[in-house]
Amino acid sequence: MISYAEALQRLLAEARASVQVRTQAKTQAGVQAGAQAGVQAEQQPTRVVALADALGLVSAAPVRSRLNVPGFANSALDGYVLRASATATASAATPVTLAVGGLIPAGMAAPDTGQHAAFEIFTGAPVPAGLDTVVPVERVIVEPGSTRIRISEPLRVGQNIRQTGEDFQQDQEILAAGVRLGPHHLMALAACGVDELEVWRVPRVAILTTGSELTMHGATLAPGRIRDANGPICAR
Repeated sequence: MISYAEALQRLLAEARASVQVRTQAKTQAGVQAGAQAGVQAEQQPTRVVALADALGLVSAAPVRSRLNVPGFANSALDGYVLRASATATASAATPVTLAVGGLIPAGMAAPDTGQHAAFEIFTGAPVPAGLDTVVPVERVIVEPGSTRIRISEPLRVGQNIRQTGEDFQQDQEILAAGVRLGPHHLMALAACGVDELEVWRVPRVAILTTGSELTMHGATLAPGRIRDANGPICAR
């Protein structure tokens, strides 16, 4: 038989232990739940990255062009832009002479041609409305002391002109899912106005080397122990 006081002390002790166990269980469950949530967030299969960070990753979804490339008709080379019809009768014996209205550099808006028959044009410069062919500078004779040129051959419409959307058209699929991204992919995506894209996450792999004889890098090598050589090479 135990006294009433001793029985009360035992009951209180058991109650305290029970409360402590439940508290610890709840705390541990909360920590595990938080850790699991972090792991799940980290293990989402895809992520969105900036184009500059996408090299070597694998596309997770198709990508469409946001722009026409080129965005406007432009010259494929340095030369003179004019109307092809103006050279229909041109030949070595009877060259066509045209007045040059000015220079069209790259990076500027196309000028109004007005009454001018031809313009000097740089590579990548926009082709003005109404003009439809470009003759290379090497195939033109510039009359000395004037702004007139002579052309000795008939030219085709569209010659040496890169047309709007010739490379890529707006909303065209330019990249499929599942493609490992190389430099040429990034170049095309940049040209098409793509700044970021969805890629598959790179798997994270942990390598554990086991053996009671192993000593990790940086630790003192005790008698009978060997250095872990497999871990470092497998990690590469």
